[in-house]
Amino acid sequence: MFRNPEARCWPTEINENTATDIILNAIEEHIGGEALDSEMEPDNPGTVRAMEDLETLSKVLWRRYTRTGTWFELAAALEDRIVAKHRYLANLEDAKNIKNSQTAKTREKNGKEVYAS
Repeated sequence: MFRNPEARCWPTEINENTATDIILNAIEEHIGGEALDSEMEPDNPGTVRAMEDLETLSKVLWRRYTRTGTWFELAAALEDRIVAKHRYLANLEDAKNIKNSQTAKTREKNGKEVYAS
C-alpha cells in the first residue's frame, strides 16, 4: 500500500508505532471482535473471555521480553490497552450501579411513584 517496489527502503509512513497499532488492532479483532467493540459490556461473557485472553497474551509477551529482550513495545502497548478497557468497563459498571440505586430509591407515596433525586 505505501511501499514502492522500485525503492530499496521502507517509506516513512510506516514506523514502529504505526506497526504496533496495526498489530494491536488485528489482535483485538482476532481475539475479541464485537465483544471488545460494539458489544463490550461488563457482564457480557464474550467480553470477559476476550479480556482474559488479552491478559494471557500480555503475560506471554512480557515473558518473551524478559527472556529475549524483544517485543517490549508490543507488550507495553497491549498492557496499556488492557488497562484502558478495564477502566471503560469499570465506568460502565459504575453507571449501571448508579442507575440501579436510583431505581431502588423509588418509593410509593400517595399512590404515585416518586424518584429520589
